[in-house]
Amino acid sequence: MKRETVELGLIVISSLLVYWSHHRDESSSSSSSIKKLFNDDDDRLKRIQDQQQQRYIDGPLSSLSELIFFVINIGLVILSSYIKEPIFNHVLTKSTRTEKGLDQGLPLALSLLPMVYTSIKSSNLGMVSSSYSIPSHIFSTIVTVQHLLLASYLASVTLLFVILKKKYLHLILISLLIIVIDYTTFGIEAMIFVIGYNILFIILFKAILNYFQTSFTFGEASIISQLISSLSIPSIFYLYDQWDHVNPWPGSGGGGVKELEFMTDNLQVIKVAIVVLIIGAILIGIVTSRLTTFIRNNALIQQSNTMFSLHVLLFYTIALFMIFGVYYPLLYHLIGQNIFLWLQTYLIPESLEMLYQSSVGNRITVIACWIGLLFVTILFFSPPSSNNNNSTSISTSTSTSTSTSKKSTSSSSSSTSTSSTTNNQQQQQQQQQPNIILRKYFHLLAIIMFLPGILMERTFMSLSFGVSISALILIEILKYGRVPPMGKYIAGYMDAFLDARDSGVITLTHIYLLLGCSIPVVIPFYLDISFSTTKPLLSIFSGLLTIGVGDSAASYFGVRYGRTKMFGTSKSLQGTIGGITCTVLACLVLLPFIGIPFTLSTLVHIIITSTLCCLIEASTTQIDNLVLPLVCLSLLNI
Repeated sequence: MKRETVELGLIVISSLLVYWSHHRDESSSSSSSIKKLFNDDDDRLKRIQDQQQQRYIDGPLSSLSELIFFVINIGLVILSSYIKEPIFNHVLTKSTRTEKGLDQGLPLALSLLPMVYTSIKSSNLGMVSSSYSIPSHIFSTIVTVQHLLLASYLASVTLLFVILKKKYLHLILISLLIIVIDYTTFGIEAMIFVIGYNILFIILFKAILNYFQTSFTFGEASIISQLISSLSIPSIFYLYDQWDHVNPWPGSGGGGVKELEFMTDNLQVIKVAIVVLIIGAILIGIVTSRLTTFIRNNALIQQSNTMFSLHVLLFYTIALFMIFGVYYPLLYHLIGQNIFLWLQTYLIPESLEMLYQSSVGNRITVIACWIGLLFVTILFFSPPSSNNNNSTSISTSTSTSTSTSKKSTSSSSSSTSTSSTTNNQQQQQQQQQPNIILRKYFHLLAIIMFLPGILMERTFMSLSFGVSISALILIEILKYGRVPPMGKYIAGYMDAFLDARDSGVITLTHIYLLLGCSIPVVIPFYLDISFSTTKPLLSIFSGLLTIGVGDSAASYFGVRYGRTKMFGTSKSLQGTIGGITCTVLACLVLLPFIGIPFTLSTLVHIIITSTLCCLIEASTTQIDNLVLPLVCLSLLNI
């Protein structure tokens, strides 16, 4: 069976399971089961509750429109599997990754984000949250997820419209249909949200492919663009709302952004900080892109002059100004206090007794473990040498030329040279296999680093993930531009771990690894999801289960025992079975720690989820560090 057919079938099955679970939960949900969490004295929030509860949860048009969107989405997913290279927009296609056997990942690009938002909505139908947070300060949680779901459905159509050579009329009509249904069913705010989301999505999608050529497929660029849009658009709504309530800036007599008293709560401060950190790091990369390109071009030809030094100085000036002149004041006015003083209070106990009596002790313990692991990795974990690969390729080419000359001499010599070439190829594979396992060290390191923190301090881990993602983005900016003094050394260390998927101008696998582990944790926290049910409790470990356990186990068993290849790929049946088994066992081990009782239905749910995730890992050509956690998150939420 062809790999593409298997991947398409698995994606459709996963989407159907998620939608069926959502429809089942929606049918059993009623307005009487919704928890009223709004403050009775807040007229604005009561108005939101009255207007939105009926529209988004009890309204029959909501269910009907979602069914229409789901059918359209599945149809586009199936159609996309038959789209071939000649009808793609060649301007965009030449900017994508080009490894042998790679496809553009359109089925996953069209279905993954709708599947994630449907599962999140399904697991939280019994609740309308009113917490003052991003983005639920403007909309309640269930309404925000609804907006994101509608926007991701429209983005599926938008993606095809952008990447195809011809602008087909039916795609325009489908887009207009979705927008009209959004407006008539969910109101003007939903339509504005959805259109804004898709405009930003198109801009980001094209910019990613144009600026970072041969680093992404269409699928990967689409997923990343939608994730950034999901973070940005609700934040824009939030900032606009805050700007509408003017208070004096500290020490001035004029207007500005209002200081929010409720943002002194740790949960809300962290939510605002995550948005500012991640979006801020991305904006630094965008603003300094021309500078880093100039610095990179001169660094690669080892040309250093006055203009080069001025560009480096200007880069650091702009970056520091944006951090301390823009983001720091913005955070101050949004949370109503100095972010560094808040961080000191959050991480450092006031007395020694509080170190053992409060959660501060857990945070300090986690940080101490991270510092220890960092030193161990730097001191004892050396990157793989490229000499072996170079010598292997030289040996292989020499063997090939020898084979050609001997083949012209005699048939016996040809047989000997063919055998020699085969031996060299086997030797090359044997030398590459330890490197594969070596890279999985970072997957196991992710389990050791993140698992205790997620179990003990989910809120702190959300903040840590936000800081880490923004730091990796800034480090990648330095690496891409070879910006002195550290850029060259960062590039030298990280390039030693590259594989075929990092053939572009930037290195993404390490960022994907962190994203895969963090997204299942940050999304429930960011959207203010209640943990009153057991569904989100296991799904927040989706990244660790799929990347840390499943992918690592599949690689180990595949390298050691893999004999039977699957779907015409290098993935083996033995490796896939090993990944499924280890993922199921890891889930079962986690159950008592998170308070989920072991039942037969739970076991079946875990087995189905693990099997689908590992089969998708074996059949997809997309970056599994990004794709698998989102698939697992969706399936564990049903």
